Amino acid sequence: MSKGAKVVDKKRLDRIKEEIISLIADIVEGSKKDVRKIVKTNFIKGSNLDSLIVLEIISALEKTYKVEIEEKHFPRLGNIGDMAMLIDELTTVKEQEKTCLTNAAEKKMLKNKKPQ
Repeated sequence: MSKGAKVVDKKRLDRIKEEIISLIADIVEGSKKDVRKIVKTNFIKGSNLDSLIVLEIISALEKTYKVEIEEKHFPRLGNIGDMAMLIDELTTVKEQEKTCLTNAAEKKMLKNKKPQ
């Protein structure tokens, strides 16, 4: 494996894709089958979705996964697979940050613990 190569958990990505499909189907009031048809197409451009619906989808992704999707990431929201990859990356970074903060807090507690 080359340096900097990212290991992708296919099962996790598939789960995220299915969750995104369900979320979009709920928002556009369509079926999962219809949403699944456009999984590989450029979802945002090819679906004729109103821009407010697209913003609602982005907002729902942020709320569901407790992440912030910055405007610089919008081009990466072209299809369901790309959305899943982005959500996977953002949640992985968030989990790593949480672990670092937890470890730092534990170290601080141990350092400040007075011997009895």
